[in-house]
Amino acid sequence: MYNSYYDSYNGAVATGLTVFAGIMIFLVFIILIAIAFEIISRWIFFKKCGEAGWKAIIPVYSDLTLLKVSELNWWWIFGLYASSILSIVTSSLNSIQQIYTNGYSYGYASGASLMLNFLIMLISLAGAAATIITSINIGVNISKKFGKPGGFAVLIVFFTNIMFMVLGLSSSMKYDKKVKVSPNGIFGKTN
Repeated sequence: MYNSYYDSYNGAVATGLTVFAGIMIFLVFIILIAIAFEIISRWIFFKKCGEAGWKAIIPVYSDLTLLKVSELNWWWIFGLYASSILSIVTSSLNSIQQIYTNGYSYGYASGASLMLNFLIMLISLAGAAATIITSINIGVNISKKFGKPGGFAVLIVFFTNIMFMVLGLSSSMKYDKKVKVSPNGIFGKTN
């Protein structure tokens, strides 16, 4: 009886680990497909806009090329990566808070702990807002460059890679380099 209990326990653990490994393999497969789709859609889109398709392969350079195509200022790259950069800051602040409290919760929160949590929340929201605003600016400028109305910009923001594929493969939609857009997006005047 003693052995059968541990054997069933070990069998359950092995089954759980197998299921977990299967889920992780599936998620990695889905992520790889999403990355491949993004690269392919940007490649096709860049070629339509007069840029070299290979620029879609290099991560940060791809985003800089996207800013160039949408004719936004180069510094909007910080807006695209604000959420990622500020998540590093909030992780550091969380670590400081863990050190400050020695990893213990005493059933109440000190004023400093509450202020730090509030600061972490504000930083996270600022990063998300900057990334969303940058995506909106890219969508607005690209839809103008293709001569499409504002609703098309919404589609670009929410379904970016699908819309890049549609824009890149459509023979009826043309990228017009002559269309003037604001280098500051919705916050500036058209040149």
